[in-house]
Amino acid sequence: ARSRASFSRDHDADARIIEKFEGRQGEYFPPKNSIEERHVQRLFEIEKIRADVVRTAIQGLCTFLGTTRETRKQVLIVSTWVPGGMSGFAYDDFRQIQRAAARGNTAIYPWDPRGLLMYPLTSIRAHEWFKVLAEQTGGRAIVNTNDGLPGMRSMLDDSSSYYLIGYTSTENVHDGKFHEVKVKVKRPGVTLRAKPGYFAYDADAIERAAAPPPPPVDADVTAALEAAEAPDQGRALVAWAGFDRDASGAATVSVVWESGDPRAAIDHADVIAVSDTSSFRGRGQNAVTFPAKPGDLSIRVAASAADGSPVETTMLSMAVPPPGKVQLTTPRFFRGRTVRVVSAADAVPTASREFTRQDQVAVRAHAWTDGGAPATIAARLLSDHGVVLQDLAAEPTAAGYASIAVPVGALGLGRYVIEITAATRDGTARVLAAFRVK
Repeated sequence: ARSRASFSRDHDADARIIEKFEGRQGEYFPPKNSIEERHVQRLFEIEKIRADVVRTAIQGLCTFLGTTRETRKQVLIVSTWVPGGMSGFAYDDFRQIQRAAARGNTAIYPWDPRGLLMYPLTSIRAHEWFKVLAEQTGGRAIVNTNDGLPGMRSMLDDSSSYYLIGYTSTENVHDGKFHEVKVKVKRPGVTLRAKPGYFAYDADAIERAAAPPPPPVDADVTAALEAAEAPDQGRALVAWAGFDRDASGAATVSVVWESGDPRAAIDHADVIAVSDTSSFRGRGQNAVTFPAKPGDLSIRVAASAADGSPVETTMLSMAVPPPGKVQLTTPRFFRGRTVRVVSAADAVPTASREFTRQDQVAVRAHAWTDGGAPATIAARLLSDHGVVLQDLAAEPTAAGYASIAVPVGALGLGRYVIEITAATRDGTARVLAAFRVK
């Protein structure tokens, strides 16, 4: 899921957004979007997934606020969510939030909107978690009350007047642990609120902070990532286009499409491709292939249901380059549940660039050379920063392509790039193809 944080002084607009918010705690049906539909397939894990989303959102917000100016920051959390019982995982969640808030000088004010609760034990436990989280970050817990206004006023009072004091320990301890700090005042009748301590950076954290900034990301890697960021989410139609060459060097363009929404029943699609020198019009079930000349190509894909009613239309653009001494054509991704499916000679490429760890994924690369000289194809897996993660085997096939197995099952969630190179005695070629593991 993609999320966005925005900061505004338009309180009326913020209030309207909050008024439109609808919680989904304990509700699973009907799914509101494709993300919730995928969650339903893991019904017993939905609440854990939602809890992880809340935790990472709070932690990320505190981390982001730490990058702003060095002042006291406050976060109001209106939720019934807590890290849970006293299990190890729940405690780890709590410590991650506490650590991010301490480093970002952020006070957390948890507010349980359920009001006065006389039951059950889980609610009492939740309130205790809220109180500890607020105390450890310098905030206040607004719980077990039907009137949240006094707590909100206290939050505003806390931010209206405060002292920001810098502190350096004389012990010079760098152990990565939490160290308690006590703040005292001599003035009588004063209620003091301060953070209970700080996390000392360990040697590894200090070394990372002192290290020079990483080199800029390769522009080709960035371009590949941007090209793969098609708006698949929520789309009824996902389409892709790429070019290839036959033995004579003539170029062909293939257009493939598939449904991005399980509710969309796509039966066929009409494809119109236009360039300065040629045009094509055709129809297919899930793919069409046609000859093309070098130049920029504009492609319109209009999907329809079995009764001819329109489903969705999308536009693609690509460039067909002229032949060279050695050239890699557009890499094609294949997805299936088994290796046999993705390695079949008649397999249809997938238009999507988003995969799960349960998918079997392969990429086929074709190196065309002027004169038919053999080319050596190599492949590497890169991170989204262009760092080489591992070499990938490029197995030759009878059709003249190299098949590259992509180990998505062993990858973490995120974006990756496959670098494919072809080398002959006449030169080399390089192409990048990006994908996402979700």
